[in-house]
Amino acid sequence: MTPADKEGFGRCLAALAEIFPLNLCDSVITLYWNRLAPKLTYQQFEDACAKHMDKGEWFPKPKHIIELALGSTETQAMEQWEVVQNKVSHIGAYGSPSFEDPVTVKAVQAMGGWQAVCRPTQSESWQQKRFLEAWQGFEPSRKRLDVPKRLIGLHGEGAEERPALPPHPDGVKDWALAAAADDSYDDDVDTDPFSPASRDENEWEEGVLSGGDGAAQS
Repeated sequence: MTPADKEGFGRCLAALAEIFPLNLCDSVITLYWNRLAPKLTYQQFEDACAKHMDKGEWFPKPKHIIELALGSTETQAMEQWEVVQNKVSHIGAYGSPSFEDPVTVKAVQAMGGWQAVCRPTQSESWQQKRFLEAWQGFEPSRKRLDVPKRLIGLHGEGAEERPALPPHPDGVKDWALAAAADDSYDDDVDTDPFSPASRDENEWEEGVLSGGDGAAQS
């Protein structure tokens, strides 16, 4: 929420205090604002208050409002794990991803950093368990977290996601020519060789070099 939402925020709390009697002084409103404003949009807050009016039995604590708006901390952590896994698939260990959620960045750092997450030495289920525990552990300190804008991959600050490969082996030569003509393209930048995209590229190149079906079609 933004400062412009503070007046409406106070009105929502006052409405709750009418239904669930509470002496709602300015200091209480400030406490709720400081806890909720960094985490919720005004619409999320308003919707959560409406849900509590229908089902609640007492004046809600900030924690309950957050759970009504976003789900439990375990649910939130699981959603962020899916975000991490998506970036592992699309960027890999060579890239340097950014995350909107600072708690996610901190959890990845606690697991050994981006490269360690991309190339785990343990099972995925164990990695997931570690992430969920770390995320839920750091979440209460969200406002005080100091995290970098990007997590560093093997290619450091200059790493970027590689252009998408063509959908068919016929396009390999055209893709290579386009990359060579682009002055901004860095031949040294590659996706994670263990990612699905890289495996597909290697298979195409092997077909072209060996005179297989890919070469015959081109």
